[in-house]
Amino acid sequence: MPATRERFSEAMDRVFRWGHRPEWDKHCEQVCDLHLLGLSEDAELDLQGLSEAVGQEALEPAIACALEDLATLRFEPDDRNLVDDYLRRRGWTETPKAREYLLAVRDSVMSLYEVQEVEPGVSLTLKDLLRNVAPIVVSERMGSMQLVRWDIIAGRVVRTSDATMLTGAVLHFQRQMAQGFSEGRQAVSQAPCACDRR
Repeated sequence: MPATRERFSEAMDRVFRWGHRPEWDKHCEQVCDLHLLGLSEDAELDLQGLSEAVGQEALEPAIACALEDLATLRFEPDDRNLVDDYLRRRGWTETPKAREYLLAVRDSVMSLYEVQEVEPGVSLTLKDLLRNVAPIVVSERMGSMQLVRWDIIAGRVVRTSDATMLTGAVLHFQRQMAQGFSEGRQAVSQAPCACDRR
């Protein structure tokens, strides 16, 4: 029986708590600051202040995206990754399926998707708007009850041995905003870059 989304979310929560250890706290703070900077014009607000300024409903998805982004990054000087570090030290506490999911998140990329088909309570068929790949069917119970055809979302699709799914951090985009994001990403991808997000 496939592991439940709730169990995968619990495993990610343990990784994120690991990210608050002293050796990771600085990286966690930097990544969260980058993601949350555009939520308010007041750059001095803490999380409580941001919650009051923009609302918890807007803040929670942004934090989830920031933490998942942290899970994919590698840091100098020794190419460290949060998921690798957690699994090396605490992986024995996780089930094989949870470890597989965490590694899939580590290797995932954020993209923009257009919802092309919906099977309520079961799945979504998504078209990647940033990469030239075939549409993909993802198992998605809750999202397939809320999204409709032609909706645009930002998220990460991950594959395990028995399922293809979205991770927990999903943002709903207006089509005009998504188009601007896509054009901006294309311009950035064509510019020289000194970083490697592997």
